[in-house]
Amino acid sequence: SSSSSSSSSSSGMILRVRLEDGSMQKIQVRDKEDNDDTDEKNDADDKTDTDNNDSITLEKVLQRYTISDGASIQIGNNNKVVGKEDYTKPLHDLGLTNGSLITIRPKPSTKSRSAPSFALSQGEESTAFHPYPDLAKNYQSALRQRVQKQRQGGSSFGELSTLQSALHQVQPQPEGPLKRVYMCHLAAARFQSSCTATTATAGSSGGKLQSRVGLLFGTINRERVDNSKKPKARTSLSSTPSAEDYCQVAKVQCLYEPNESSSSSSTSTCQYDATKLVSMDGKGWDRIRTVAAYLGLQPIGWIFTYSGKRVGDSGDDDGLPVWARDVETGARLQILEMKKLEKHDKCAFATLAMDAANGATEAFQLSDVSVQMVSEGLLSNTAKEDDRHVATKHAIIVDGKETSTLDSVLCLVNTALLSHEGMYAGPKTNNDGSNKKPTKKNGTLNTKTKKALLSAMDDDAALLQLLCDFQILVALDSHNLLRDEDMQDVCRVVRKFARGQKQGAKLP
Repeated sequence: SSSSSSSSSSSGMILRVRLEDGSMQKIQVRDKEDNDDTDEKNDADDKTDTDNNDSITLEKVLQRYTISDGASIQIGNNNKVVGKEDYTKPLHDLGLTNGSLITIRPKPSTKSRSAPSFALSQGEESTAFHPYPDLAKNYQSALRQRVQKQRQGGSSFGELSTLQSALHQVQPQPEGPLKRVYMCHLAAARFQSSCTATTATAGSSGGKLQSRVGLLFGTINRERVDNSKKPKARTSLSSTPSAEDYCQVAKVQCLYEPNESSSSSSTSTCQYDATKLVSMDGKGWDRIRTVAAYLGLQPIGWIFTYSGKRVGDSGDDDGLPVWARDVETGARLQILEMKKLEKHDKCAFATLAMDAANGATEAFQLSDVSVQMVSEGLLSNTAKEDDRHVATKHAIIVDGKETSTLDSVLCLVNTALLSHEGMYAGPKTNNDGSNKKPTKKNGTLNTKTKKALLSAMDDDAALLQLLCDFQILVALDSHNLLRDEDMQDVCRVVRKFARGQKQGAKLP
């Protein structure tokens, strides 16, 4: 025992130190008389030399490390936190022996995740909402693991697989919650007609085209997957249809365009301004959703227009109407809707892209992983980069390889688009044969609409026909022309009239 004691005394003791980045280092505390004999050896091992372990303090042991403000020091396996008054105490008074662990823990962060680039002004909680919790990734933990493996000098195939599992796997998604989308052709025609810039000269055949954006209101329905088959007469021997015989579809009944700001005329016509649409905060948007709920509608998607051919890096027409900026905007709208409904996972939300020149429209859904990546703020500079490719703040896995560039085509789910006539899209044409909006840029009723409403005051059927226009109902509600109780009664009668129950439908 005396020999082992002398051996321990001559060699001192070794302390383990876990730094703030998670890496581990060793410190050798040696006796004073043994310093001259082992200096060369410890320098080669990159270990720290100290004085007599009877007089060495914790402060002297940690003086070679940079400790951030607010960091805490824990000692021992029970993670006992030491105060500043303990920094000047000898090691043996703190209970540190050979092999003891000293942990430097950084100051805990106030946010569980860094705020996304699109975080709203009042939306601190948006960083804590994961639309698809099963797909959520912790990139900070993955980064620490990678740094540790690099310090250790290499990783096995199993460890590399574990690290890659902490990254988003981006691959084409075969299908989404919606099988097909029914777009109201009246709303689509009005939306395209509003894309003509007001700066067009009188008598000119066209003019510049403005890119616009709108929110789609409608219903989510279930129907048979194959609508071409006529339903057979059911008998007692008929089998019950299975869930696989039905699919989920979205039917757009109306379209709402946000009011244009005073500065919209000075902005570029090549890009739409979705600032008001993606914010959806304040009393105004709450009332719009309330009026829609009175009609039995809910937000089921969004639509935007683009002007000119969308070309890729090579300059050739690649035929992809949805680019990175559109993916982020659609994902933000879907996340806001999922937060309103307090719904995770499957959410039916469509993205429609329209060519402002000819009205050609395509329907898509966003893949689950793309919506989750946007909620984590993984995409960068989509507002500045008008391209189908976008850089990511962290690496992602595409085709089994790590990359920091995302192609927006991987975020899209092709969806069938059909046409129908919505119930609240207004009349087929105005009196002059046009199909323009009944409101001004600021959302108030224009002169023609006011005259038409006044002339139909004595005819309930004609007045209800005009009120089957979501834009008019929102304008009446937003400018306090009707009380909430009166608006609810009007929407109830309008809904009854639009569904074909015209007999007995009278305004209160």
